[in-house]
Amino acid sequence: MEFHLPTIHKEVAKGIKERNKAELAFLQIKPNHPDALSNMYKQLQKFESTDIKNVFLPIIEDEINNRKRQFKRTVTAFLNSVKEQDFKYREVGGGWRVGPLMMDLDEVQAKVRFSYNRTPISQSIQAYEAHSIITTFHKCIDLLKQVEIPQEVLGELFTKSYNMTVAFSEASTGERVYIRKMASIFEFIVHETQQISKKKYISDFPLLVFQYNLDRYRKLAANLQPGHRLNLQTGSQSETSKEGLTVNGLDPNVDYNMICHVQIGMM
Repeated sequence: MEFHLPTIHKEVAKGIKERNKAELAFLQIKPNHPDALSNMYKQLQKFESTDIKNVFLPIIEDEINNRKRQFKRTVTAFLNSVKEQDFKYREVGGGWRVGPLMMDLDEVQAKVRFSYNRTPISQSIQAYEAHSIITTFHKCIDLLKQVEIPQEVLGELFTKSYNMTVAFSEASTGERVYIRKMASIFEFIVHETQQISKKKYISDFPLLVFQYNLDRYRKLAANLQPGHRLNLQTGSQSETSKEGLTVNGLDPNVDYNMICHVQIGMM
C-alpha cells in the first residue's frame, strides 16, 4: 500500500470514532435539554473508561432514583385528587388508566401524557407537582366533551359511514371493511353534517372523534334497530398492526381491545 498521509489520518480518525462512540455522543449532549439526564446515563453505561464510569454513574443513578421517588409521590397526589372527584382508575403497563383516559408515565423525566384508546390527546408535560397533571387531565376530559356527538344520531352516522365505506371499497353490502377506512369516512361525514360545533377538533383529533364516539355507540347498540348495529371484529396480526384501532376506553376496568374490521349485523 502506497503511503498516503490523508488516507492514514482518515482511517485512524475512523477507528477513534468507532472505539469512542459513547464518549463522543456524551459530548454532544446539552445539559439543559429535558432528556439530558437519561441520555447521559445511557452513554455513561457504554463508556470504555471505568475510571470515569465508576465515579459518575452512581451519582447519576442516585439522581434518577430521587426523581422517580418524587415523581411517584406526585402521581399518587394526582390519583388521590381524581378519586375525590369520583374518577375510577387502575394501574396498567406503562402508566394508569384514569377515567376514560390513559396516563403514560416517564419516571426518569417526570413526564406524563394522556391518550384515549392509545391515541395521544395531550403533549408530554413535566409533572413536578400534581397540579400540572390535574390541569392537563381536565383539559383532556373537556376535549372529550367537545367531540361528543349527540346520542340520538350516533346509530345513523355509523351506519351511513359503514355503507359509504362498503361503496368506496367496492365491497358487497354486508361485507366487512377495515375500521380505519371507515374512520376516514366517518370524519368526512361528521365534518359535512356539522355534528361537532368546532370543526377544528375534527381536523386536529380525527381518530379521537371516531374512537370516542364509537365506544359511546357500542354502549347504545343493544337499543338500536338491527340494521344500525355494527359488529366489530379482530383481524390477523399483520392486518391489525396496519389497520387496527383500540376500543374500550370509557371504563378503566375494562381491558383495551384491538379491532380491525366492521360488519353490519348483531353485536
